Amino acid sequence: MTETQVIGNKKQAIDISQDWIDSNGLNDVCKAKNFVMKIPVNKIYQMEAAYLFLVPTSTIFIELSDKADELNVTKLSKIKDLEDQAAALRASITSISPDKSFDPKGDRPNPNLNLNDYSRPPHPPIGQPLVKEHNFV
Repeated sequence: MTETQVIGNKKQAIDISQDWIDSNGLNDVCKAKNFVMKIPVNKIYQMEAAYLFLVPTSTIFIELSDKADELNVTKLSKIKDLEDQAAALRASITSISPDKSFDPKGDRPNPNLNLNDYSRPPHPPIGQPLVKEHNFV
């Protein structure tokens, strides 16, 4: 036997479906609109339609949960790889000493280099030429 709810408003039906999806952690594998169906109440008297929210059966729920678990495992492995890469980059950045870094011209060391503060030079306003280094017309 399947569980259903009949709702008079489409937005309410989709919201109820989305709440069910959120509560079961299935955001990555299904959409709320896939569990909502428009049903005619009475075609002869042309009454407004109602909307049916159908809760999936246990077998469908288990399949969706398995797919969601697989996606979460891949996401977590990608996050771990990215964190490892970020840690390696941080280690390589901190190993650079200021005496080895050079200014943009490349002929002398840059004494004002601060590895913890990254800021790029200002951009000229659109249509304005760049006169000298970071000075605008």
